[in-house]
Amino acid sequence: MQVRSSCFCRGVAVLLVFTTSGVPAFSSRSHAQEHAGSLKAVTKVRASAEVQAIMADVRRRVLTTHTLITHRRLSLQSAKTFSKAISDLANRLEVVGPENETQKISILLREGASSIGKPPSGNDRMDGLLKLETALSLYPKLFDDEAWKPLR
Repeated sequence: MQVRSSCFCRGVAVLLVFTTSGVPAFSSRSHAQEHAGSLKAVTKVRASAEVQAIMADVRRRVLTTHTLITHRRLSLQSAKTFSKAISDLANRLEVVGPENETQKISILLREGASSIGKPPSGNDRMDGLLKLETALSLYPKLFDDEAWKPLR
C-alpha cells in the first residue's frame, strides 16, 4: 500500500499524533471565550454627553483618514494636523470623563496619534491606526453609550 503525501494525509497524521499523545488538538475554549468573563465583570460607566461627543468626533476623524493611511496617501502636514486633533481630543477626554476609564482610552489615542504624526517610515502609521481602532473598540466595553456605532 502506497501512502500519498497530500496535505490531507499530513493533516490527518498530525491530528492523530495530537489526539493520541494526550495534547489536545483543538482547545475546547477559545482565547476570547476564556477572557469573556473578565470583560463581563467590568461594570460600564454611563457616558456623559461630552464624552459621547468627543468619542464621536474621534470616530469621525478616524473614518475620514482611514483610507488615506491604508493607501499611504496621507501627506505629512495632514498627518500632523490629524495627530494634533486626536491628541487634543484625548486630553479633553481625560479632563471630562471618569479617570480610570478615560485614561485607558486616551493613552491609546495619544500613542496612535503620535505614530501617525511622524514622518512615514515602515508601518508606523498603520500601527498608529491600529491603536486608534483599539481605543475605539475599547470605548463601548467601558462606557454605556446607546448612540455609539462600531467603527465598521
